[in-house]
Amino acid sequence: MSALTFHGGRIDAAAYRFPHAPTPWLDLSTGINPHRWSPALPTVIDQGPLPSVEALAVMVRTAARAFGGADLAIAALPGSEIGLRLLATLDLPRPTRVVARSYRTHAEAWSEVATIDPSAIADVEDGVLLLANPNNPDGRLIPPDDLVAIGRRMAARGGVL
Repeated sequence: MSALTFHGGRIDAAAYRFPHAPTPWLDLSTGINPHRWSPALPTVIDQGPLPSVEALAVMVRTAARAFGGADLAIAALPGSEIGLRLLATLDLPRPTRVVARSYRTHAEAWSEVATIDPSAIADVEDGVLLLANPNNPDGRLIPPDDLVAIGRRMAARGGVL
């Protein structure tokens, strides 16, 4: 199985590889949240049509206002996994750096990537810096104001956070 064809969890694969491990298995693939989401009422799967072009445009404008960005900086995606993979196909500046111990796809989606220690984040000035905030699996949290400052400094040199 190629690195980009599976995503997290996979208790079935772990149980197959380690058949004598104690059971039941505990699936921690939900990220850093130790409490799974439990809706108050049973959920109904929406099998209606996909959102219209206008509905997507309204969502993008609303997100841009909420995040303080331009409409062009917002992308509607069916999950972060596909976003990470698509980022690697863009003509983004190099080098690409990934903060160590985070989502596997951050590094595996890119053909050339350097792994950096979390303590080096503030020193990055160019290229691409990929990180998760809060981070998975350790819950490390970088204050938003720090990320804004790093992002502005990187942008001034053509970099992308």
